[in-house]
Amino acid sequence: MTTSGLLLLFANAKLKQQSHHSSVRVKWLSHYSSAQQILLVGEGDFSFSLALANAFGSADNLVATSLDSYGLPFPSSSPVLFLLVSHVHPNVLVVSRKMRFLSLCIIDLMDDLLQKYSKAKSNLKSLREMGATTLHGVDATTMKLHSELTMRRFDRIVFNFPHAGFRGNEGLMPVIDLHRRLVMGFFRNACRMLRPDGEVHVSHKMGGPYAQWNLEELASEWSLVLVDCADFRKDEFPGYCNKRGEGPRCDRTFPLRASCTYKFRLGDLDETKASSSSSSSSSSSSSSSSSA
Repeated sequence: MTTSGLLLLFANAKLKQQSHHSSVRVKWLSHYSSAQQILLVGEGDFSFSLALANAFGSADNLVATSLDSYGLPFPSSSPVLFLLVSHVHPNVLVVSRKMRFLSLCIIDLMDDLLQKYSKAKSNLKSLREMGATTLHGVDATTMKLHSELTMRRFDRIVFNFPHAGFRGNEGLMPVIDLHRRLVMGFFRNACRMLRPDGEVHVSHKMGGPYAQWNLEELASEWSLVLVDCADFRKDEFPGYCNKRGEGPRCDRTFPLRASCTYKFRLGDLDETKASSSSSSSSSSSSSSSSSA
């Protein structure tokens, strides 16, 4: 084939590719779109991730994570535990009585997610069939070090209703400090995992002891500035069931009352807000022209 023929073939292929990309419609659900690379942190039964996937018609752009372990491998923070599992795996026939007991204890830990949440297994199955990446045993305060995440960058990093566990009355300062340390660790990692113009979203209850977490102050420690605070409406995410993180009632929802999604970006406060306003205006006019 001549050089001109090859150039013509290449040009036609390029046109077809551009035509395909332009014909793919970007789908939105609240603040999130199918065009964004989204990391979800601290998922319970993975129903929030599934709500996004169902709205987008695909989960290729989602990485959904939880602290709970599910199957193998164990979290990277538990290498010794993983070593023990490899020695007492049910496929191994000769095991001492003491090791059999240990294996039962470890298997209980392996099934932590399924024991806590009745719909976790079906939600995970649906997400994986739709192309999502699902990771377990991911600690929000060290997630940047996770082998599957260390080189990744995201447009949106989402942590819905972070909570360090039930350690007493929510109004006690030692308990509030525990929650603040969790969120601080999350911000420390998330700020290093953003794409340019990316955002960190934290949905959180407002008022009462929750106001004392001072999310904006914690975020500012890592150069994250608040650009918006939008009311969190659970009904905007069909199928989403907010869950408790632990305890005998962990599979039940908890009252959200007045909650909002705090949106943070890296950078100077004035510049970030100006950029955010400009993007919102552009997005609104684009939506208006699509509706027309």
